[in-house]
Amino acid sequence: MGCDMWISKLPRKQQYARGFKPSVNLGYWRDSYNKSNLLWQFGMSYWADINNVYCSRSGRLSLKRTQHLLDELEMRRKPIFEKNLQALLDHKNRVWDDKDAREILSDEDRVKWVARYRSDYREFRRFLKRALALKSSIICSL
Repeated sequence: MGCDMWISKLPRKQQYARGFKPSVNLGYWRDSYNKSNLLWQFGMSYWADINNVYCSRSGRLSLKRTQHLLDELEMRRKPIFEKNLQALLDHKNRVWDDKDAREILSDEDRVKWVARYRSDYREFRRFLKRALALKSSIICSL
């Protein structure tokens, strides 16, 4: 399970042909509901925040709400996102290092996860900015 988002002005047919692999160029974003979830590192969630705050009842992000989401992510980047990434390196990340954690990451794996979260953030921002540039709403399947 996960969050799927499409830029409404771009053809979804191409995404089906690619097997739902995320592609900013084709206007598709996907994030799983597991420890790799990007928004959790921002102290947010697709269900609580994107669905309840940013999406309309029809499951769309308008241009205005897309810009608000971009602004919110940037506002949270240093005080929350970067702090959580440092906590991941310090073995104190709330997602990876809770008291019931079954998976213990090596220091090397932690560095790789930090790099992946940063890369995912850049891609998600590119996706949101692409929708804005195309003046397109985003369809959300959460």
